[in-house]
Parts: sequence; structure tokens; C-alpha cells
Amino acid sequence: MLDYGPSIYGGLHYDKESQFIFHACSTMAGTVMSPFAVWIVDCVPRNKLMAISEGVCIACVVVLAALTAAMVPTNNVHGLRAAVSMMFIFFAAFNGGVDCTLWPYLGEIFPTHLRVKGMALAVASITLTEYV
Repeated sequence: MLDYGPSIYGGLHYDKESQFIFHACSTMAGTVMSPFAVWIVDCVPRNKLMAISEGVCIACVVVLAALTAAMVPTNNVHGLRAAVSMMFIFFAAFNGGVDCTLWPYLGEIFPTHLRVKGMALAVASITLTEYV
């Protein structure tokens, strides 16, 4: 997703410095959601929160892929702006719903006698997939 950022920002006629700032801000959109996510995780059931936020993330990726395929070659300003907003919404939804919900959910999903081994396996799996 972030690989298309320079193409999208370049199509909006931003210079290299502004492209870097947009890239950093879109990544930080998720970090800004973290304090809200701590509150949301306690108020909304975790399975529903993960399902809703995953749905939003999937919708953002689908819309971003369509906008990138259709709008980057044409330099349509409104379509490129919509693509930028999809990146911001994706990162906010992912961190606010999936990432912050994942860690407490993994600790609770395993039975008590298997919790340590299950959590260790889950963290190892997540770490391995991040490096691959």
C-alpha cells in the first residue's frame, strides 16, 4: 500500500519533501488511533471490533487498488485525493481495530493451561510473518 504513495503524491504535484511528510503522516494516522483504541477495546466486544475493522480495511484496500489502477496513469486529482484518504482510513482502522484488539484477544483465546504456550506460538507467528 505504501509503495504507491510516491506515485499518488507525485500525481498530485507534491515535491519530494511534501511526499515524505504525507508518507509519514499516513503511517502516523494509525498511531493517533492508539489512545482511542484502548478505550474502544474495552467498550466493544473484541470479535465484533475485529470483524468491523477488518471489513473497513478490506474495503479501503479494494477501493485503493481500483483508484490506483484507474487514476495514477491519468493524474485525475480527485481520484488521487480519494486514494490518499483511503490510505489514511486504512491505517486508522487497522490500528484502531485490528492491531490493538489482536494482543488482548490472543491472550484470552487460549485455555488457561495452554495460555503461555499459545501466546508464545501466536507472537512467534506474527513476528515471522512480519519479516517475510
